[in-house]
Amino acid sequence: MGRSNASPGGRPPRPWGQSLIRAFGQNVRRHRQYRRLKQTDLAYLAHLHPDSVSEVERCTGNPTLHTVHALALALECDPTALLNRQLYRSETIAKQVLAATGDTIGWCVARHPDFSRLTHVRQQMLEQGVAGLLVVGHWFDGQVLGGRPTRTAVLNAVTRWDAAGLVRPGTFASELEHFRNRYVGVGGAATTAAFDVLGIRNPGDRKIVRAVLLDGEEAAKKRALAALVIVGHLRLGVFGPNWLTTALEDQIEDLQRANTALQRTVEIDEKARRLKGDGA
Repeated sequence: MGRSNASPGGRPPRPWGQSLIRAFGQNVRRHRQYRRLKQTDLAYLAHLHPDSVSEVERCTGNPTLHTVHALALALECDPTALLNRQLYRSETIAKQVLAATGDTIGWCVARHPDFSRLTHVRQQMLEQGVAGLLVVGHWFDGQVLGGRPTRTAVLNAVTRWDAAGLVRPGTFASELEHFRNRYVGVGGAATTAAFDVLGIRNPGDRKIVRAVLLDGEEAAKKRALAALVIVGHLRLGVFGPNWLTTALEDQIEDLQRANTALQRTVEIDEKARRLKGDGA
């Protein structure tokens, strides 16, 4: 797969461990699907044969460093994000959480008419989104916020990333565009009842979210903070008493976007800690 990665001394490359191959394959698939790319699209962007991308995602073979680098460039992410076992394990844990709950879908269908109106695929997507948000959210609270999920801790984390040059105006662009269309409306109309569904009560939080969603604020730090404020309130909404009063179909992509944003913050925070360690 890709070009040879033999060592200068002529020895064959050391085989990857199976856990790393699985993590790499699953992370590549997750990043590709997030960007709505087909395998053939990704292969074209990475200058790889489509069979190579298929092998990576099927977790077969022994990928070369050239393959890792090429896919990272095509997916516009750090290579370490594709090799991160922890993010792969978080998705595995989410699936285990679902398995342990038994027939959750059947239970929900029997009790919530809106749930029963979803197709089975959409029901599964909603269920997986909630489980994923639970797992990745706790991961974010523990690793990024140091077990103190407060507004100050979020602000300190974003400030740390900004100082390291790891957040840019486009870092959370797709999530913010989704939330803007979802809670403000295309064209940035004046705040509506949909915006109030987010339940942002803190004046400072409300101000920064309004600045980004309504006024087009471009400062990278403020955009990152606004994204995390929205995700934080979505987390409160999903696990709060009013969740079932909101149309469930509309929440599926909210959950997917929130999960992706939190996973990205974990990746950014890990890179920031590595940079700090290198500079120590």
